[in-house]
Amino acid sequence: MYRVPTTEIRTGMRLGKSIFSVNGQVLLQAGTVLKESLIEPLLRYGITSVYIVNELAPDVEPVDVVAEETRYQLQDELSHTMDEVKVAMAEAAHSGIRHFSFTIRTEGLRQTIDQIIADLLANPRVAVSLQDIRLVDQYTLSHSVNVCILATLLGMELGYPLTDLRNLALGTLLHDIGKVAIPPEILNKPGSLTREEAEVMKQHTVLGWELLKNQPDIPPTAAVVALQHHERWAGGGYPHNLSGDQIFRFSRVCAIVDCYDAMTSDRIYRKGLSPAMALESLSGPMHGFFDPHMLLTFLNCIAPWPVGSMVELTGGRKAVVVAAERGRADRPRVRVLLEADGTRIATPYEIDLFRERHVEIVREVHEDALQYMRELAV
Repeated sequence: MYRVPTTEIRTGMRLGKSIFSVNGQVLLQAGTVLKESLIEPLLRYGITSVYIVNELAPDVEPVDVVAEETRYQLQDELSHTMDEVKVAMAEAAHSGIRHFSFTIRTEGLRQTIDQIIADLLANPRVAVSLQDIRLVDQYTLSHSVNVCILATLLGMELGYPLTDLRNLALGTLLHDIGKVAIPPEILNKPGSLTREEAEVMKQHTVLGWELLKNQPDIPPTAAVVALQHHERWAGGGYPHNLSGDQIFRFSRVCAIVDCYDAMTSDRIYRKGLSPAMALESLSGPMHGFFDPHMLLTFLNCIAPWPVGSMVELTGGRKAVVVAAERGRADRPRVRVLLEADGTRIATPYEIDLFRERHVEIVREVHEDALQYMRELAV
């Protein structure tokens, strides 16, 4: 299965992954045969893309390294936490209190974080891709959950002990909590910010620090992550223009995964980059932003071409990615399905690109599979 824009839905396609509402209820069950009449309702609900079954390889399914239920549980816990902070801030402002005392409860967050760690430990070899289907107005929540998962994964690959993993996960989950104090018209603006609006948005780092630094149930490291996650390894970041080891290690982890998830996310005003394009940007034009060792470790455990992706190989053949492992994520195992001229191969066969070094992935393609799907739907 793979993700396509909602506008590309055609009658006869099968939904590959269930679509959930804001509170985690199933809107459409995986396996549902789709109709073009669903396009408008899904777009109105804020769903800009869906997963469909690749009928050329219907048995190939991405591995969820973190259970869908766990992801939604953490998003729900985070939503409650942020709502409570917003209410407390509004009450303080109404009462004219400049510095209010409010305790953020973390029991539910910590329990769900422990489940995420357990899920990741149960899949130690799988290269990760978290291209999820998210509601456009739930971006901050789902982004924070993705950042938490990716940061925990990177922390594991860096050899962090369990206590560090828990603190890293909590800090990265709350890294954007300062955005609760950003005016909604700036936070949710469907387009580029003006220079003045960008300066207001940048304040979320300091606001997050102020919210977290004196919390009795939150380690000081979480407040530092909120403050520093936009600092850059070579300097030039904000709010304090730190560089290198001046930046706390958890903040350096957050900087990488925060950028990656933001680049691969669909927004109202633009479509997200593919994982391959985002990883290429991180290691290319943006490499000076990040700790080199951490970045290399991250590149080795994230799949540029997620399982289920259609790719073009050397010579023009088309294949579907069937498996990708950490440490060799850029050389997955693929199943060759189409000849260079687009005709189906009678007996598909698999190639392990880690062993067959003379074969390369040239690019990711979906148009061939989509065309075949349209023909089936006629």
